[in-house]
Amino acid sequence: MALCAPHQNGANRRFGRRAAERLAEQRAQSYGWAMRILLLLALIWVPVTGGAGEIYRWVDEDGNVHYSDQQRDGAEKVETRPMETFEAAPVTQPASRQEAETFSYDSVRITRPEQDQIIWRAEGDVSVSVNVSPQLRPGHRIIILLDGEAVAEGSGANLGELDRGTYEVRANVMEGSDEVAASSPVTFHIRQPSRMIPRDPIRPPPSQ
Repeated sequence: MALCAPHQNGANRRFGRRAAERLAEQRAQSYGWAMRILLLLALIWVPVTGGAGEIYRWVDEDGNVHYSDQQRDGAEKVETRPMETFEAAPVTQPASRQEAETFSYDSVRITRPEQDQIIWRAEGDVSVSVNVSPQLRPGHRIIILLDGEAVAEGSGANLGELDRGTYEVRANVMEGSDEVAASSPVTFHIRQPSRMIPRDPIRPPPSQ
């Protein structure tokens, strides 16, 4: 059955009124959420800026809540809490690492052979001894070098029987591939005894 014009117009007005009310309600909710976000930003901003500004709140005649940093009639001041700050604890290096960075050996010294020592081939192999003070630390190692080339590892080594000539030996204390300390070089000489150059210039060597 069709509605007459007055009834249809009344229904349209009621539908339009409800639609307008829903639209107004949605706008109010959106506005309310927007104001809440602004308030949250304001509460965050105030402590960060050291409390340089103040926030005021008021409600207009339509029931809408407003916030501003400007005071006006009927507005109330919003109490804000200062932001808590914390100081980070100072970063300290482990004691073992601090000791490793400040540690140094008092001396690294070759005790055998002696400086400019003459060694006769007839005496046999050439031995090297290294003294480190204080005691060698864990992770450190001693490398013995003969004429600049690594020939042994440790505080002592036997270089075997060397040919006649002049040699230079030194020792490095290493940590991985890094040099921690080094000895002064020691020069020694290998000689071959003969009737022209005896081992003892005062007493010639015994005859064969």
